[in-house]
This record gives sequence, C-alpha cells and structure tokens, in this order.
Amino acid sequence: MRRGGTVEAVHRVHAVAVQDGAIVAEAGDAKLVAFMRSSSKPLQAIPLARAREDVDARDLAIASASHLADAAQLAAVRALLAKAPADVEELECGPEGDPPSPLNHNCSGKHAGMLALCRANGWPSEGYRLAEHPVQREMLAVHAEASEVERTRSRPRSTAAAWSRLRSHSSGWHTRSRGSSGWTAATASRPACASFRS
Repeated sequence: MRRGGTVEAVHRVHAVAVQDGAIVAEAGDAKLVAFMRSSSKPLQAIPLARAREDVDARDLAIASASHLADAAQLAAVRALLAKAPADVEELECGPEGDPPSPLNHNCSGKHAGMLALCRANGWPSEGYRLAEHPVQREMLAVHAEASEVERTRSRPRSTAAAWSRLRSHSSGWHTRSRGSSGWTAATASRPACASFRS
C-alpha cells in the first residue's frame, strides 16, 4: 500500500474463493489453515440471535465484538448478563484488568451471549466453552453452514434470517477492536470459508 510515493504498508494475503465446491481464485497459499479467532464472533452470535427474541442491538453488538473494557462496553456486558440471567462469576473467559475480573476480558460480551444462549435452551452453563457443550456444537453448526461444509447435525433455523437480524441491529452500536485506530462495526459479511475454535 502506498501513500503518495512512500510504501506505507505491505500486506501478505492468503485467500481462496470457492464456488460450487471448486476453487475459482486464490492468492498466496490456498491450503493454509488459520483460525478465525475474534473475526468469528459475529457467526458465534447467530445462535443467540436465533434463540432469544429479547436481545437488542447493544446485546448483539457486544456478543459479536472484542472490547476495551470502557464504561459503555462493560455496561453492555452487564446488561446482557442481567438479561440472560447470569452472574459475572459464570464467565469462563478468565480475569483481566485492574482489579482482575472476567468482565474486563475483551471477550466477555461473547461469553455473556453464550450464557444467555444456555439460559434460553435450558443448558447447564458450566463448561460452555468446552467443545462438547451444546453451545459450542451450535456455534460449530453455524460455522459449518456458513462455510457450506457437511455436518452430522440437523439444519438449524435459517442463517440468512439470523444474519439479517444481526445486521439490522448493528447500526448505532459500535465497539473498538483491540489494537485498531478507529471504530468498527460489530458485524461482518458472510465468509466463504470458516475455521472455528472457541
């Protein structure tokens, strides 16, 4: 990337475009496997959007984003926990900040959303972060559906409807990503491919 005559940044891209199961374009290493990490959060919020009609724009935004633990963001996490209902002590994301608290963790909104999903479905909250928990199975199913790969579970309610709901709720509530210099919306476009790990 150039600004004027100066090279400002160099970006290495590994990407692949797939249509009907065939690679139609690629850049870099098309076989590279990478974790989506926090870019997966909007997909991880889809089961919450499907399960709870009472979640609002702020709930979905904080469940879909990383945060810096500012006052408004912590208030959003607390509000989602109250709506779940769940306690800060149930968050399994580990403590951060001063004083250390799971609430201050940049993923606490996502974890609050997972607890709200547990409550909506009558699932136990303990171990919700573990691969065998129903929360993680639901999120894996959404990722498989979005990346158009087979899975052994029955097809959940429409991903398109949940994405529409996430998009419609995303305007007006934004969070700042860790390390970014600007404000970014807490939604993303549907990926062509997804790898998932909680």
